[in-house]
Amino acid sequence: MRSILLHIHDDHCLEACRQVAFDLARAFTGHVTCLQPVPLEVGYGDFYGIAAAQIVPQIQKNAEEVREAQERHLAGEDAPWNWVVDHQWARLALREYAPLNDVIITGACGDSKVDASYKALATEMVIKLRTPVLLVPEQTRSFDATAPLVIAWNGSGEAANAMRGALPLLKTAASVTVLSVEEEASHPRLPPEAAAAYLSRHGIGAEIVVEPPLKDGIAATIAHVAERMGASCIVMGAYGHSRLREFALGGVSRSLLTSPPIPLFLAH
Repeated sequence: MRSILLHIHDDHCLEACRQVAFDLARAFTGHVTCLQPVPLEVGYGDFYGIAAAQIVPQIQKNAEEVREAQERHLAGEDAPWNWVVDHQWARLALREYAPLNDVIITGACGDSKVDASYKALATEMVIKLRTPVLLVPEQTRSFDATAPLVIAWNGSGEAANAMRGALPLLKTAASVTVLSVEEEASHPRLPPEAAAAYLSRHGIGAEIVVEPPLKDGIAATIAHVAERMGASCIVMGAYGHSRLREFALGGVSRSLLTSPPIPLFLAH
């Protein structure tokens, strides 16, 4: 976790994301790249007829104010960082910078001020990028790299990819729980014992916990166990388009992804 990409988006999660990014940088002697997408591609005018020539300066002014405010905070940080302004839409800018970073940190804000396209951005990043995404909820105040971690294990390749991507975190965690929620599998899956064996080869001891699903579903069960364990984050795999969309938009699962109780470390 030496190269950390912090997505700068002016929402209620930004402070939490910044704190987590620099906690990770301190824990792993890493570097934070603050990526601020500032797209200047606008149409000829909005519904009310405001000309693009008037909109672009306001976009730039707002972006500069965000940068100035954040850099005042960053001046007191004891980890190296740099600031990059990219005049592309966020999904394009993140795609460009992700390959040379170990993790992307972005917010899990579900407030009404956040538009639908931004809410879907984390899902798109996890599916389309190979760099893991750490989704941070607004209430996060810090990230303790030595706290317990929970791996949501269902035996899939996606879960295995997330576990491998999280190895640096797993090595510093006080304890690691491989959590398997009982469910009917449509085809044979790797058992949690296989995940524990893999981790042992990396010097990581893991406890296997098998839980029946709560009445609110698997996502609620995962969140409940993670809170019970005092975990700093949940490591979990993200499925392909159809299944992740179901996960993101259905019932309690939607609540876990858009407003997780603790950070989610996601990989596809």
